[in-house]
Amino acid sequence: MERRAAQRPQRAEQLQFLRFLAFCLVYIWHANDWTFGFFSGGVGAACAVSFFFMLSGLVTGYTHWDDDIAVTPRAVGRYMWRKIKKLYPLYIFTMLFAVTTSKIPKLVAQHDFEGLRAPLGLLLRNALMIQSWFPTDYFSYNGVGWFISTMIFMYLLTLPLLALARRVRRSKRPALGYLGLIALFSLAATLYCYLLRGREREYFEYVLPVARIWEYAAGICLGALTRLILERHPEISPARRGLLTLAELAAFALWIAMPYMPYLTWTLTIVQWIVPNALLLLTFGIGAGGLSRAFRARPLVALGDLSFECFLLHGLIINRYTKDFAALQGGRAGNALRQSRQAGEALSQSSPLGNAFNLLFCLMLTLMLARLIHGSKRRERLESPK
Repeated sequence: MERRAAQRPQRAEQLQFLRFLAFCLVYIWHANDWTFGFFSGGVGAACAVSFFFMLSGLVTGYTHWDDDIAVTPRAVGRYMWRKIKKLYPLYIFTMLFAVTTSKIPKLVAQHDFEGLRAPLGLLLRNALMIQSWFPTDYFSYNGVGWFISTMIFMYLLTLPLLALARRVRRSKRPALGYLGLIALFSLAATLYCYLLRGREREYFEYVLPVARIWEYAAGICLGALTRLILERHPEISPARRGLLTLAELAAFALWIAMPYMPYLTWTLTIVQWIVPNALLLLTFGIGAGGLSRAFRARPLVALGDLSFECFLLHGLIINRYTKDFAALQGGRAGNALRQSRQAGEALSQSSPLGNAFNLLFCLMLTLMLARLIHGSKRRERLESPK
């Protein structure tokens, strides 16, 4: 079938600010000791991580809507190589920078080469981006690196999932097909979490790549459904635009409110967030409402464009900021973000002004460094798989 990439709409820039807001939820959790107790950091971070997986899927399904997908080992290998080339330079830098707050420098100085075996083994896991497949020390070095490790597995499944979305598009009722797949993947995520509710939730329902397939796959279907809606309704009347504005406001309000709502423990990492994230992504993916128009403002899009760099950098900034405090030396070896939170307790000194300064100063440093690294490039400009 002929490709129609020339007809592809512009990037859905209104999603970029949502990406930045989700990063802020993660940042608040990792700087939790400097916040003021009115926001449940861990719950918000769980919502944000689920959002990131679904957003990655949506952007993929949206971008490759018109592409003919060849699911061959060579095509998958080429796609993986392009993604790794884009992610790996900053990823490997942040991982190596995290060595400065690890035990490695001290062990080298003490000539304790036997003691180096364990931290160097963890370093190799991180370098190969396979740490999320191990049930221990998955937060070692740059603690958020586990997300990249898990996303690499999603990229391995991307072309088959895109081929499935393409097949649904050719059916008689593609919209119904996409909705059915989204419901199926959501049900699979619910069953997965329910059946594993007695296991270690942090690993089996949060970090392990298999646990995140359903969100990513549902996101790809959401992206394809969004493009289908835009193709069938290229012109939006003022009345429909008003209704879409109300839908955006309702979806955004639900997304903000969900971290404060009651939940069952086994639903916290994934299940609790599927519906609010799906509604938010679909309404803002269409992007015809007034809130989407506001989110397309250049400063807000610029913040969203820095989200990937901010995500990888913020833990390093927080760790270095708290480096001089004794609490950084405690805690489980290799778990830098948890150590940083312990150090943050000492740094806060129960001062609201000090907490606000620490929180905003580290965020400012993160944004400045992210901007320097990002330059003028747009990270959402994806090549078509071949």
